[in-house]
Amino acid sequence: MSQRDLVADGGTVSASYVSLLEAGNRVPTLEVVHQLARTLGVRPRDLAGDSWPDDGAPPTPRTSEHDSGQLMTRILTQSAFASGDLVDARRHAEDAFDRARQHGESTSIIESGMSLQRILGMTNEHRQRLAVLDELAKVADTAGLETIQLSISIDLATACRAVGELNRARALLSETQHALVVSPLAGTAEEVRLYAVQISVLCDLDESPLALDLIDPMLAAATTLDSPATSGRAYWTAAVALGRAGMRADALSHLEKARDSLNGSMPVQDWLRFCRAAASIQLDCGGDLEEVRKLIADARSAQRTLSMSTDRDEVDSLQARFELASGAPREAMRISQAVLDRAEVAGYELLRLRRTLALAAQEAGEVEVAIASLRTLAADAEDEGALSIAVWAWKRLESLRDR
Repeated sequence: MSQRDLVADGGTVSASYVSLLEAGNRVPTLEVVHQLARTLGVRPRDLAGDSWPDDGAPPTPRTSEHDSGQLMTRILTQSAFASGDLVDARRHAEDAFDRARQHGESTSIIESGMSLQRILGMTNEHRQRLAVLDELAKVADTAGLETIQLSISIDLATACRAVGELNRARALLSETQHALVVSPLAGTAEEVRLYAVQISVLCDLDESPLALDLIDPMLAAATTLDSPATSGRAYWTAAVALGRAGMRADALSHLEKARDSLNGSMPVQDWLRFCRAAASIQLDCGGDLEEVRKLIADARSAQRTLSMSTDRDEVDSLQARFELASGAPREAMRISQAVLDRAEVAGYELLRLRRTLALAAQEAGEVEVAIASLRTLAADAEDEGALSIAVWAWKRLESLRDR
């Protein structure tokens, strides 16, 4: 949403005035905050922050240029989200983060930084997200904000997982769990999120038995919150873990529960990821290939809507696995190599892609390609701490050499 879009419905605000607010050269009046909130479909408090009381009484005006600029940047970030423009949302969030750092107030830095890191996660810019979260963790530690630091640590572990730093993610989660159970976050959605990230990291490390042990505590914690969104994501995580463990019936049952809980509440990006997860579960469990075909088609349609290159690579990786399962190893090789050449996938997805290439090459009779891929897979898996995957690759390599 542009500055002109914000004022398109008339009222007291002009595009030039919006520019002055964004630059911090004007302080918005009560009427202006109300008009912008109506345009965006949010509460005035969502724009003005804690200075706006819960009872709706007029806030005490803030007069600093910093506060005015931050307010306008928050407005523009939300407007970009409302229109689905993540690139513009990122630009405004970066501006807010830079302003906060210049101002030097810890809570403002953390608030704007958390907004930015969420956007970077949505756009799959995981290295940048990791850098922001590392900075926020230091700010929270210096300011003595222990509870906030726990929440940051969960996001930090998620970012580590995305870039393949699985051992660091595991260590962060272990430390966070010990502290969270005696913190105000115990019994909240953050506890459920902690379980979910732990399960995902353990699955990526190919330690399914440990991951499965956490499913019941995660679902129990989610159930107590009476939140369909939280329960849906918990069932989703459980389904992926069960699928990785080859427990097809349980995986599909939990996937259906996730779909029922999240029905009607998923934005396009979450729908894309849900379709990817569902297709992956079916492939892990030797499920219905026609259903996999439909899920991949739905995921590709959502990916094209979002125009995210990394999402495209992950959908293509699924397509390669589908082709291999469908008896088309050369097509699986072609797709896998194309994704590898783009060099944008990381972490467990990269390991799984290399495994697909090795299996497809072996099935196609391209033994040298299979051997090279297995060697790389083994080395990468060892670097990331996924030792069982490395062992699988070395054993497969030995069997090929013995032929």
